[in-house]
Amino acid sequence: IHLPKDELEILKHIKEHQFLSIKEGDSIHLKCSYLEAATNLQWYKQYPGGQPEFMIILYSSNTETKDNFEMTLNTNNKTTSFLKTTQLKDSAVYFCAIRHSGRKTLPGCLQR
Repeated sequence: IHLPKDELEILKHIKEHQFLSIKEGDSIHLKCSYLEAATNLQWYKQYPGGQPEFMIILYSSNTETKDNFEMTLNTNNKTTSFLKTTQLKDSAVYFCAIRHSGRKTLPGCLQR
């Protein structure tokens, strides 16, 4: 993901940056937290050796589902994402990006 430097703010400590190991068919819960109110939140995934791929975006407190991926944006400064049941093809690095009204993006990363 390429963003102009003036629009990019890196979190000092990204708790979501972790590796998860689960069995095919298990349910998984991915979480991305942020501090300031967001105008939207996006999820991306990146397969080994590939480019990040856009998955889904939310603009307000809502729940959206795409393929096997459900995302909920909670305006109480949290977002939770839930991958219902896993398949081998779901093995990837997952990124969340938050757009603040101040035009800054806070990236997070999860690998499954």
